[in-house]
Amino acid sequence: MRFLCWGVGLLMLSAGCTEDKGGGPKQVAESFMADLQAGEWAQAAARYDEKMAQAMPPAQLQKAFETVTQKHGGIVKVSPPSMTLQDKNWVAEYEVEYADAIGGIRVVLDGQSRVSGLWFDAARNKDGSVPPPVEAPQTGPRQVALETGAEGWPLPGKLTLPDGDGPFACVVLVHGSGPHDMDETIGPNKPFWDLAKGLAARGIATYRYDKRTKAHAQKLAAKLDFTVDDETVADAAAAVRTCASDERVAKDKVFVLGHSLGGMLIPRIAQAAPDARGFVILAGTTRPLAEVIVEQVSYVASLKDSPLTPAQKAELIAQADEVKALTPADKAGAEPGKLPFGIPASYWLDLRGYDPAEAIKAVDKPVFALQGGRDYQVTDEDFKRWQAALAKKKGAMFKRYENLNHLFAEGQGKSTPAEYEQPTSISTVVLDDIAAFVKRAAR
Repeated sequence: MRFLCWGVGLLMLSAGCTEDKGGGPKQVAESFMADLQAGEWAQAAARYDEKMAQAMPPAQLQKAFETVTQKHGGIVKVSPPSMTLQDKNWVAEYEVEYADAIGGIRVVLDGQSRVSGLWFDAARNKDGSVPPPVEAPQTGPRQVALETGAEGWPLPGKLTLPDGDGPFACVVLVHGSGPHDMDETIGPNKPFWDLAKGLAARGIATYRYDKRTKAHAQKLAAKLDFTVDDETVADAAAAVRTCASDERVAKDKVFVLGHSLGGMLIPRIAQAAPDARGFVILAGTTRPLAEVIVEQVSYVASLKDSPLTPAQKAELIAQADEVKALTPADKAGAEPGKLPFGIPASYWLDLRGYDPAEAIKAVDKPVFALQGGRDYQVTDEDFKRWQAALAKKKGAMFKRYENLNHLFAEGQGKSTPAEYEQPTSISTVVLDDIAAFVKRAAR
């Protein structure tokens, strides 16, 4: 079972969440992995695109692969890949069992099914605990490894600190949908690292962590009553407690920032983390996910160079219709291939009737809602609903940024999925505004 192949944050939903048959990207990824395990370095490198051929020739590929695998006693078992389509690139994610740890390998393939990227994810101990990471020399703000997570779900995380002794106000960063790492990496972009660096330079600490759907993908696949509490809410609340108990953080000045799905869930996170000082909503949707999925699919399909075929568009809209048709009688444990987007009915039914804009009215803490004017994933319709719900609430703030996209990076013209293939960074104006809000609310 594969969870969250689609993304309200970025359109990763596609027919790519189905099985690949024949000589497509999945078969190439599996052949590439087989070459790596067999030590066929030249044969593996023959599957590269031009950039990978220059960046990682066979000898360097061998060194990288053997360094990682030998560190953990060699490979015992490699799971079948989980395939997702991110813009025009396929990502094959493997869970790898080493002799003494569990890790992950990600293979990225371009539109011609050529290998265009290779990543080795940080390994964790077989008992689920996270081994102390070997920190690389820091060239930016101070970072400290700090584990978090709800009971039984340990997650690696990092506390990023400003100069000085503290204790500091701190912002917990909560991801959008999909199996994100702590930087919320999207192609070459790392918006949560942008936030960590930018807020540290403005005197505010941040805490970011790997999402449960990334750190425990296989374990979650067996959880047939999966909900957004498992995906996001419980770990966000745990992260607030983790930060509040750290001596470098002012325990009464811990804020939560949610991006996309994380923003949508701020009312639930506020309920689960009552000690949080305030909340920031970055492009949080307020409408049912099935409705937003259809809107995203229709937009992307309308683009001149759309990565979606008419058949893929029809399939995705049909799956969204299946979400709307689910009833409490549907079993969470039904065959994954027969459930919308391969996600248990429990997930969709848990959100049935959840109205973030209505729920935010019960939050008695300062709230700052931000929206990009070029955002097609979460639109002005959602922003207006936040504004209407919070219009009379003390401490509420709103701001729309005309030229920013869903990652709050600057651009011009019509926003497209291809935009996220280019390296960008969060606008300094957004960083200034978030810092000002936090400092004001922390007084």
